[in-house]
Amino acid sequence: MRTPAEPSAETFTVLAHVSEGADDAEESLSGGSVSLGSSALELGQNGSKDQVVGLRFQPVAVPQGVRVLGAWVQLVADRDSSDPASLVVEGEAADHAMPFARGSEELTGRSRTRAATPWAPPPWTRNNDSGPDQR
Repeated sequence: MRTPAEPSAETFTVLAHVSEGADDAEESLSGGSVSLGSSALELGQNGSKDQVVGLRFQPVAVPQGVRVLGAWVQLVADRDSSDPASLVVEGEAADHAMPFARGSEELTGRSRTRAATPWAPPPWTRNNDSGPDQR
């Protein structure tokens, strides 16, 4: 009698960066206008206006059939703030997301995955913080 081979358990880390101006965008929810390549992304609100932020990572080579055990986006605080945040993280339902453009409702008009994760990070109280609280 033959025993089936044990499945291979290989662990690897993939690092991807937002590398081009069309790989990050902010869309105002009052009117749908989109800005690209900002030096600082305001999550949730820009001033008093609600907005959606989009990030595109490419290329991210994840072999088909791989089991992803964990993933995160590491952000950096660009100023001191004690303001609370209540956000939702969603993905685009696309194998190869297109670069963002300045068209109206460019982010909110894209197909989203059914999965969504609420995220309420603690206040980012120190400029340039980049740790677990900014993930």
